[in-house]
Amino acid sequence: MRVNLQRALSIAVLAGLAAGAALRATYAADHPGADEVWSTKKVMDKVHLSKQSLLSVVKKDLRKAEPDWKSDEKNLTEIIRLMSMLTKQKPPRGSQEAWDKLVQDYVHGAKAARQNVKKHRLQPARAALEKVISTCDECHDNHGIK
Repeated sequence: MRVNLQRALSIAVLAGLAAGAALRATYAADHPGADEVWSTKKVMDKVHLSKQSLLSVVKKDLRKAEPDWKSDEKNLTEIIRLMSMLTKQKPPRGSQEAWDKLVQDYVHGAKAARQNVKKHRLQPARAALEKVISTCDECHDNHGIK
């Protein structure tokens, strides 16, 4: 009886460790560490692609009279972190300096939007987010996919 209990306990511990490792791997795939750098495509997909992208969710929420400020701040922080990775990438075309400047302009605008979200200032947050979005065309025209 004692052997069966020990075996069951060992199996339960190993199953818990395996589940924890699988959960960590899944989380890590969508949440890069401080030193990790995602590809430009992966960053763009997470930040811009689909109605559930980080930017789309924030933009939609800021259309409301009472946005979810905490969620928007969290999403903007993630946008800033991910978009900052692009300075470690080479542009598909165009100069590295122009690429880095556009990335920094985008990140600066996202930080301004986040600051306004933190202070619950709706109109300035919307305006800052629109300014961020306005950098997309210039970047794509000069450096990437049209």
